[in-house]
Amino acid sequence: MRVPSTPVRFRPHPAGGAGSRRGPGVMKRVDRVARLLKMMQLLQSGRPLEPEKLAESLKVSRRTLFRDLKLLDDAGVGFSFSRRSATYQPKEEPLLPPTHLTFPEALALLALLRQGLRQRSHPNPRELASAAVKIESLLPRRLQDTCGPLLRDIEFIPPPESRTELAASKVEYLQRAMSMRLKVRGVYHAVSPREVITSIIRPYRLVHVHRGWYLLGFSEAHGEVRMFKIERFVSIEVTQETYRPDPDFSVERYFGRAWNVIREDRTWRVKLRFSPRVAQNVAEIRWHATQRTFLASDGGLIFEVDVDGLKEISWWILGYGDEVRVLQPPALRELIKDRIEGMRALYMNGVTAMKEA
Repeated sequence: MRVPSTPVRFRPHPAGGAGSRRGPGVMKRVDRVARLLKMMQLLQSGRPLEPEKLAESLKVSRRTLFRDLKLLDDAGVGFSFSRRSATYQPKEEPLLPPTHLTFPEALALLALLRQGLRQRSHPNPRELASAAVKIESLLPRRLQDTCGPLLRDIEFIPPPESRTELAASKVEYLQRAMSMRLKVRGVYHAVSPREVITSIIRPYRLVHVHRGWYLLGFSEAHGEVRMFKIERFVSIEVTQETYRPDPDFSVERYFGRAWNVIREDRTWRVKLRFSPRVAQNVAEIRWHATQRTFLASDGGLIFEVDVDGLKEISWWILGYGDEVRVLQPPALRELIKDRIEGMRALYMNGVTAMKEA
């Protein structure tokens, strides 16, 4: 099967061939249509526009500008004039301009959208589904006929995820607060369900990490930047108090070299030896930005990584059971030994109390 490689373009066909004749009246109407389309794009850009700047952008007089604006208004194109700022503004949310996609780009985008729907990791699944339908419906018929079978041959088996539907409305509130730089008042269940925290938060970032959505923001109750799991908020209220984002804040610096999301105070050089049975599986995955792997003479794998803290990586190591051995540091070996002894006591002696990490 031959896969088309031409761009997907949405353009009107010319009203005639190369030899068709266009008189001055036809060309004048064509120019006006092009001007009206450009005016619609400017009005829907979301930027307030002064009449003078709008006329300058379109290269027309004020009289022609007002005549064209009246025509768009009669046609139902949504815009309004603010007397306070003396600017034209869109009445509704601005529309995105048309985009030209190649066939591989359209296929990749549709596959990504379908992955999001299957994985249920997006906080707004309805909008995601609507976007997928719109993009697919805009494709020419021949590309729809090609995309359909190819997409049916692509499957995504998602990993376990948090219940995104519980976070959807809260994410919407937080996005609104962040766009207007407004603080929020959050009532939050901490790790222990009985511990409820109320804090004024300056929301900095929404991040999807480690199977769930989190808010990174400055908590005034704690006096520092904290990470909050979105589903654990009992309530979120957008206040009218503004804040200035910290220009030095960085998601990368916040997480540092944490194995997943829990960053501790000390950086450790960890060295592990995996058995030949699992060596290839471990080596094929990029587990951490700092990892280094070396193949041992017996087919095993030496795995090195620099991490901020040992707790999270210890849970990962335990998942490999007796197929991995900690070489460095001794503190990690002792932590693993303690966890193994706790597990042994739990299963051999019927101990029900879980040992604190």
